[in-house]
Amino acid sequence: MGKHASETSAFSRQALLGILLALVLLGMVTARATGVVGGEPEQTAAPAAPSASETPEDGTTSAAPLPEESEAAPSEEPGDRPRDRDAKGAQGSSGSDDADGTSQRTDESQKDLASAVEESLSEEVVPTAFRVMSFNVLGHSHTVGGGNKPGYASGVTRTGMALQILRSFQADVVGLQEFEPIQNYTFLRRGGGQWDTYPGMALGKKGVRNSIAWRTDVWEAVDTRTLASPYFRGNRVPMPYVQLEHRETGQRVWFINIHNPTSNAKRGQNERFRDMGTTMQVNLANRLKAATGDPVILMGDFNERAEAFCRVTGGGRMSASAGGSVGGPCRPPGDLGIDWVFGTLDISFENHVRTRGGLISRATDHPVVITDALVQPDQG
Repeated sequence: MGKHASETSAFSRQALLGILLALVLLGMVTARATGVVGGEPEQTAAPAAPSASETPEDGTTSAAPLPEESEAAPSEEPGDRPRDRDAKGAQGSSGSDDADGTSQRTDESQKDLASAVEESLSEEVVPTAFRVMSFNVLGHSHTVGGGNKPGYASGVTRTGMALQILRSFQADVVGLQEFEPIQNYTFLRRGGGQWDTYPGMALGKKGVRNSIAWRTDVWEAVDTRTLASPYFRGNRVPMPYVQLEHRETGQRVWFINIHNPTSNAKRGQNERFRDMGTTMQVNLANRLKAATGDPVILMGDFNERAEAFCRVTGGGRMSASAGGSVGGPCRPPGDLGIDWVFGTLDISFENHVRTRGGLISRATDHPVVITDALVQPDQG
């Protein structure tokens, strides 16, 4: 779909270039034909001043180019008229009359215009392509000191694995869930300055658990905020959303990272809080899109399968990287899980993968979801 759009755009620009260049050439021919008659300036009546109804809305008026001396001259006797002076002979003439100069200047202006048009239209319009991942990294506290996942290595060790996974998949942006302080510290220290995170530790221990990380050589942060979303038993926790600007194309994209609460014997029944959270998160995506016009990615651990898909895509404003319906009767994709990547409809998804393979199964108890995203440039 992206390739077809690019080819169509290129064809349209070539067609437009051809039309504009044809108009420029026609203007050059017209200027030569009307500007000089028999090697002398064609005598024409002075143009009438434009009436009020002919004045453009911006207050400017369109008139023929003025001669080099624009002040009105007094009436001349017949012998002093330009034609009479020419008849008397002007041996000191340079041999290039005003008509030739005007024609030459017109030719140069037309050529400059043609060159500017060609240069402008030949600039390549580049779509913004990036790779985004949702990654529940399994919090450090789950794997040490009485945690419920003792079979896994420590958060420090597994964060090193997480960085290897990100490099392997060449991810540009990742939504991290269960990202605890020691994991954030290790991530930034071992990341070699290639990554930044939000909120990281900026909001304390509660904020860091759901962070967004991005490659600093690919993206620059423009805006960073959080949404107070319901978690276990309805307690509100900050969940981040950031506006990033692509360094190569200048395209801005919003990324929202969420983690909705599971239900279990220890934490209780939290379905209504999941539903409440999903509604808030979808509403946020819609507001960001309406307010800025920028594409929006909503990703994370929803702790819901088909229900999460139907709630997010049912309004017809977002699609899932995994496929499935958009609006209308809900038809979830075959690849169902609780971890998702969704995007507004100006984002095209390709190469969706949900996998536990290789190092992933040692780094976390979740699969990773990764997809290529493509945003076409605004043609308006």
